[in-house]
Amino acid sequence: PRTVNPEKHPHDEKQITVSVDNRGQLYLDQDILLPRQLVSQLSDIRLKSPDKRIMIKADKDLNYGSVREVMMMCNEAGFTGVGLIVEKLKERE
Repeated sequence: PRTVNPEKHPHDEKQITVSVDNRGQLYLDQDILLPRQLVSQLSDIRLKSPDKRIMIKADKDLNYGSVREVMMMCNEAGFTGVGLIVEKLKERE
């Protein structure tokens, strides 16, 4: 997603980034995962480090439904507060 004035949240050690590319491929940080693997790994992380936060970075061409599915996977793994990483819109967009 893109916005005119995105909030600034610097990456820290408590943040986990889940990314989705334009084909719907899932990444946990840099690792490529299937949906069931993502839920399993996030569940393990949640048990070991309940203070971790999830940030989702989705390709701008993905529809909201695809992003929502990833949010639901994060919720299934026990993460209730999931944030979105957005980019700032350029002047002409």
